[in-house]
Parts: sequence; C-alpha cells; structure tokens
Amino acid sequence: MRLFYMPFYPAVALIVSLSLAATAAGEPTACAPVPPGLVAWWRLEANGADATGVHNGAVFGGSFIAAEVGNGFRPTGVGSLVQVPNSPALNPTNFTIDFWIKLDALTPGNEPCFWKGDAGGAGISSPFGVLVWGTNDTSQGKPFVLIGNGLTFQILDAAVTLSLGTFHHVAATASGTTLAIYVDGALSNTAVQTITPVPSTYPVQIGGLALAQFGSRLEGTIDEVELHNQAATPAQVLAIYEAGPTGKCPLTVPVETTTWGALKVYYRDSGR
Repeated sequence: MRLFYMPFYPAVALIVSLSLAATAAGEPTACAPVPPGLVAWWRLEANGADATGVHNGAVFGGSFIAAEVGNGFRPTGVGSLVQVPNSPALNPTNFTIDFWIKLDALTPGNEPCFWKGDAGGAGISSPFGVLVWGTNDTSQGKPFVLIGNGLTFQILDAAVTLSLGTFHHVAATASGTTLAIYVDGALSNTAVQTITPVPSTYPVQIGGLALAQFGSRLEGTIDEVELHNQAATPAQVLAIYEAGPTGKCPLTVPVETTTWGALKVYYRDSGR
C-alpha cells in the first residue's frame, strides 16, 4: 500500500472573449476559451495576482521567467512559492486544476505544483492537490492528483512520465463520480472517484510548500494555473493545450446595452 505524506524528503460566471484568429497553417493560433466555473486564474506573469481580481497570492522567493505563455514562476529556494489565502470559493467539491509545467530535475521528495493542504504535505489534510512523484517513488516523473476528506485520500497517477526541460500541460478533474488526469491535452488516466473532497482552511500553495524546513518545491517552472468549480470536458482541456503559447482568451466584463449604461461607462472610463 502506497503511503502518502508529502514531502518524502528527507524522510519528504465570467464572460470570455473568444478570439477569431485564423488557424490555418502559418496563421496565429486561436486563444482557448476559459472553461466554465472559473474560480481563480494565476497567470504568474510578474506576481501572484488572480486574473479574476479576487484570490491574489503573495510571492515568497523565486523569480518570474519566460514560460509557455508569457512568463511563469520558478521557485529558487527553500520555502519558495506563491501562497493564496484560504477562501470558501477555493474549496470546490468538483474541480478542474490545470497549468503548464517544465521540470528541470527530479528530487527525492514529491514536487508540489498545486496544493491546498498543510504546509508539511500530509495527504489527509488537503481536499486536492496536483504534484509530480519524486525519485523516491516507482512512479517518478509522473504527475498525480490527490483528493482527501480529512480521514483518508485517493491518488490517481498519470500514465506518462514528464520529460525534463520541456513544457507540458497538466490538468486534473473531479466530477463527483470520476477522477481524471490529462497530460498535453490527452486523457492519461481515469478512475471511479471514491472520495468527496472536504474543504480545508489551508492556503493554496503553488510551486512549493509553506514550511521551509521541509525544503520541498518544484524544480522547474509553472505557468497559467487555474482552478474551476466543475470538471472540464476533454475538449476544453485539449483546446488549452492546442492554444499553446497563445494561451487562454482574456476575461472581459459585460458590455452595457442601455443608453444609461453606456453613459455610465463613458464617465467612469474618462474620469469625468
């Protein structure tokens, strides 16, 4: 039986603007529509800001470097991560978590990409997390999704190993009946979901764990991290992968359709 305590080392409804760009050979690739149920989108261009403006994160250490879509976050030391304060909205029962990741190396401890458990990585503490198995596990280099209910947890490994030095898109979904993990737009593995995630009061931790003493962090770069409160479809996941560096379509605000609404927008934007 695989026992999980992360890390093993040392012992460790928003409206979406749809692009009409051509997709013929030699033309720009269209942006990918943001899947429904968006809770937060950390683009990681230069900070931990949430594109929805709600769930902004604080950056501890690390740097922002060129990544798959613009810049991404690269942890550079012990305790390096982006940490987002807990909120009820960050505890969905059904979910999609997705991001781009480039691994520079594998370490003995598992490499945390997205985690909402305690700072030491105890499996039962987190309603969900997506990590990569380290060299201490026979599944080293494979991403996996974990869901927990405070008493026990369920893990689903991807069927493929991530290559080093290359950006891969990883997505994990839970629909209430099915747990699934995708790599590079393709469904990599699926299982009957046996656990309903139970909300935690812990912060979201991206790229590392908050407790510096454990020294567990992503050895690489993470980019375009999203959390949704429903399971994306295979087609929606594939669209994000196929968009590649073009990325997801920007979020927009509703356009006022009344004369009074238009006047309000004019005066607001002009500063009058």
